Parts: sequence; C-alpha cells; structure tokens
Amino acid sequence: MERPRSEAAGCDYINEHCQKWHNSVVHCQWTAEKGRILRSRRSFKTGDIIFREPPLHLVSEQPDNELFQRVEKICRERPRDFIFGALWYWAALCSLTAAHLPEDRRLPPVAEDVHKRLLLLCGMEITAGEGEEAREAAKVLVQEFQLEPRCQALDLERVLQVWIVNCFEHTDEPLGYATYFLSSFTSHSCFPNAVWHYDGDDFVLRAREDIEVDDEVTLSYLSEESLMSSSTARRQKLKASKHFVCRCERCVDINDPCRGFRCPRCSAISLQLGAAREDEVDVGEEEMASRQCENCHVELGLGQAAMLNAEEKLLSATCAEMEPEMGPEANSASLLQRLERSTHRAAKCLSQHFLLDQAWDMMSVLHQRLKHSEDAERLMRRRMEYQALAYPGNSAHKVWIQEAYADMLVRHARDKEPKETVTEPAAAKLRIASGVPMGGAALVHFCVGMSSVSKPASKAAHKGASVDTPGRRSRRDPKRSEASERKAASRSPAAGGFLMRTCLRTRKARSFSLPLTGEAAAFELTAVELAQEVLIMQELRKSDLPEECYKLNPFRHCWALAVETAFLFDERHSTKLDKARGLLQFADLKGLSEEEMLAALLCIFTVQWYLARGCSNIKCHEIEIFLRILDLLERNDEFNSLYDDEVRVSGWRYAVDEEVSYALARSSNP
Repeated sequence: MERPRSEAAGCDYINEHCQKWHNSVVHCQWTAEKGRILRSRRSFKTGDIIFREPPLHLVSEQPDNELFQRVEKICRERPRDFIFGALWYWAALCSLTAAHLPEDRRLPPVAEDVHKRLLLLCGMEITAGEGEEAREAAKVLVQEFQLEPRCQALDLERVLQVWIVNCFEHTDEPLGYATYFLSSFTSHSCFPNAVWHYDGDDFVLRAREDIEVDDEVTLSYLSEESLMSSSTARRQKLKASKHFVCRCERCVDINDPCRGFRCPRCSAISLQLGAAREDEVDVGEEEMASRQCENCHVELGLGQAAMLNAEEKLLSATCAEMEPEMGPEANSASLLQRLERSTHRAAKCLSQHFLLDQAWDMMSVLHQRLKHSEDAERLMRRRMEYQALAYPGNSAHKVWIQEAYADMLVRHARDKEPKETVTEPAAAKLRIASGVPMGGAALVHFCVGMSSVSKPASKAAHKGASVDTPGRRSRRDPKRSEASERKAASRSPAAGGFLMRTCLRTRKARSFSLPLTGEAAAFELTAVELAQEVLIMQELRKSDLPEECYKLNPFRHCWALAVETAFLFDERHSTKLDKARGLLQFADLKGLSEEEMLAALLCIFTVQWYLARGCSNIKCHEIEIFLRILDLLERNDEFNSLYDDEVRVSGWRYAVDEEVSYALARSSNP
C-alpha cells in the first residue's frame, strides 16, 4: 500500500525536527496499520531518558476572561452539541493563527509553525480533505466569534480534534491542557516499553522496559490501573476515547490473564474463554459459546456462556453501585457483608479476574476500618497475586499496591505493641522482614559504612520497613553475637564489593554499626530501606553469591519491588528531600541520638546521590546539605572512632568532592 503523500511529508518534517532538537534518538515511520509511529535509533535501559521536550502549546481555563465565559455559557445552553468541556473548545479557539482571526484579534493567535505542527499531530493537511465535515459545535463557535470568512468551521473542527486526541492534562488549578509535538507520535500499547512524566513543563519520556535499536516506542494511553483490566475493557475504553481498537500483544493474545473464568465442566481456570479475538471489543455469551476450555478441551455451550457472562455483569454492577458508597461515614460492616456475598458467589464462576481485584480492593479498605488486620492483609496478598499474573512488566499500579501492603504490615505490627514500650520481639519481627542473613545493626554497616553520597528517595521507600507474619523464623542465628555478625558482614563480597566500587572507589571503609534497639530498631530498618534494596538487591541478583545471602522472603520482596520501580514512576517526587526531612523529624520525636539521625540520613543520601549521577537535574542545595552533614560528622569524635585512622570522614570528603565534580559536569552538559 502506497503511503499518502501528506503522510510522507509529515514524517519527513517530524524527522527533521527530531534531528534538530533530539539528536535523532527516534525515527518517525508510517505504517498501514497504525499510521505514524516512533522507532528507536539506539538502545535504552529501563529508566533511561529517551527524550524530553517543552510543550508545543499550553491552554488553561480563564474564568475572568469574557471570551472564555462566552464559551462556558454556550456549552451550558447547548449540551447536545457541545459534548466536551468548555476548555476543549477554548483550546481550539486559542490555537488559530492571526490569518484565521478577525482584525480585532480578541483571541490570542499562535505562530504559523505552531499551528502547522498542531495539525500534523492528527496527520491533517492545512487544506480541506475529502469527506470531512465540521460538527455543529464548530459551526456555532465560528458564527459566535465571527471568524468567517478567514476561518471556516472545518478549520476549527480539525484543531479541536487535535486537542481531543493528543492533549495531556497539565495543571489542576486552573485546569490546563498541553500538547507536545514529538511525544504525540508515540503509539499506544497495553504493554508499553516507555513511560512519561513531567519535569516542570517539560515532557520526559523514559524507558519503562529495555528498548533495543529499531524497537517501536510505545506508551499507554490508559491509566496504570486500567492496564490491569481485561482486554475487552481496555479496548472499550480506547474505542470510546481514542477511536481505535488496540491490537497490541496483550490484546491479541488468546489468553487473557485479566478475565479468567472457571470452566463449568472441570472447574479449572480458563484464560481463553473470555479473551478478545481479532478486533472484538465486546466478548459476550455469543462470542464465548463454542470456545474450548484449554484444560478439558470441552466446548462451552451457549447456556453455560450466558451463565458466566451474567455472573460477571452482576459483580460489575455490584462494584459500580458500591464504589460511591465507600465514604468514611459509610456503614462498613453492611458494605462488607454485601461485597463478601457477591464475591463468594462470583468466585464460583470467575477467577484471575479484574472485577474480583476491584472487589478485593474495596473489601480490604473496609476490613481496615473494622480493624480486621489479618483479613485486610490476606486480601492485599490476593491482589498482588492477581496483578503479578495480570501484567508481566513494570507497573506503577503494582508498585502502589505493594507500597500500600508494606504500609499496612508496618501499621499492623506497631498496633500490636504499645508505642511507648516496643518490645524486643516486635523489633525482631522488623528484623525478620529484612530477609538478609545479618542483624539490624549490621544493616547500618552495610548501607552507611560503605556509602557516602546520594539522590532524593522515592515515595515508596519512606513509609517504613515491612514486617513478617507471626511465627516465621528469622534467618539470623539468635546465638550469634552482634560482633560476630558485623565481622562476617565485613568479609562479605557484597559488603566490600559493588558498594565500594560505586560510592567509595578510592577508600576502603571498615565495618561498624550503630546499636539501635526497640523503637530505634524499627527506625533503623526504615532508614536503610532504600539503600539496602536499590543498591544491594539489584547487584546481588547478578552475582554468583550463594542464594541464601540475598534471597528475600515474600514480604521483603514485595517492598523491594516497590522501591526498585517507584523511581521510574515518580521522578519529580524523588528529586525532593521530603523523606530525609520526615525521617529526621521522626528521629527527633523518638529521641534518637545525633549519630543515629546522621547515620539514617546518610543512608538516604547514599542512594539519592547514586541515582542522581546520571541525571541533569542535580540540585546544588542538595550538595550543600550533604556537605553540612559531613561537617557534623567530622566534628563528632565518637562517630569517627568507628573507622580506622586512615579512613575517617576526610576519606568521605575526598569521594564527595569527586562525585560533586562529576555531577556538576553532567548538569552543565546534559
């Protein structure tokens, strides 16, 4: 199939723009199935920045503007014609050039080049296309603002469609929308290999998974939560909002791990009975009938398919009905009873199903309100089990659930003990959660003794340490002394290996510990979460160390995944020092010593700096804060006594100076 000339010209223009502003890291290509797509010109590792770009055009609500008020009034008076919010139509009116506007130019014009690029977002030429027709809303606005003959209704209709299909929500107060040029050619996938976030006004595109040369770069047009829905649910949302049927690898798979049914004959879970086929958007009983269960290979009858479909619709209606009733003033016991009845019935027909996941979410909240700790934890574990099978890659939604579960474990553990007198067994449970063969004090050695500088932490890490279930035995030998553990840790290849190479390449630190107990022990694990998981876990997985040296129990593994992935999805939060400040406040409230507070803060900065080394947004005030911490440490004889004379804080200072120079060089030459 020959490419339309307009599409070919558009790709050439886009690639020239990419070469000029983005060093040709991606290449725009036209395909018969998707239209224009972006392909990578180089390889990227997960988390790498692919490109960043400023907005092409920004438009926000202007409540005091007379013209904006007129648009709002028309939308209220003619809801059948104006089916979108007033801001959509205002954005279209604010995207016309001076040549389109009457001579009084009460509307703000845009530059010709901006207008051209806006039209390119939808593959539209400036001249009229065959068969195009403006909707009634565009005709009304052209007449209301007296835009004819310079601007025809079709001109306004085209730019309106650009905003409807391509805009990003930019601000909340006032509500504002933004369009970005190169980013808009990134196609959708329900298993995307890229993810985006804002850095100020800039759109930053990062690799969500590893990307190889010539791979198509894809984003999700759906929310992270929606990616956990079935292929039919995802297709329905995309069809309604973006006007296409997704044919990504997840949507065309014969198995749908988000819509499992129990076979009426063998009761096994079937992921094929409800999966979408080809371009199917709605898979009901007629489509499901005659499909075979992949376990017993018996075809599903129409009556059986109707039964499964009816149970699915019933649970969907129950969830939709109860969601608005989930306010804090609701009768939690009554709501929980209704949900339990519904899920108990649905579970006879549904399994590994996104609607069950939604129901478990609400039930977990209700159990927490009713102080049913074990039931709430059980449902959260079921949610994580579902999501692990539902989505195979990096997912912010999975991270949020893991983070919430870790919070829940910590909160429940602390609720079981008086806050004024946290007993040693409670502290031991927190140590058990670490899942590594060392005591709590050795963790501080592991993370502080071998580390020096860092970058701000992710939101997933400043919630506290996760805890294990009662009865699980710690890997730490209770007969082993704290000193022997420190000695063993100091000989560990992990302790003296990559952390040394990463953070203190020019010095060798000696093992040391800060003996924290009781509530302080809980804080100790909280402080080292990020350093332990990000710096240790990722590297040890690649090493040839015995498995028992780094194998994680389920609860620590849950937390580790949250910490590892959260950096990818919350870059803006991770560039702040909220976690450091919060931990210091906590430490001060709990009466921890200066050494303990400094050691905890140093753990945080270790990873903060380590992750910032490859970024261009390192902040000078973060460097200054860390240097002030070093000044405090240099003046603290007790802290320095933990090191050999040749490896004191002066050695750290040398490493810091080296890293500061490197980071500042990267900042000036991103």
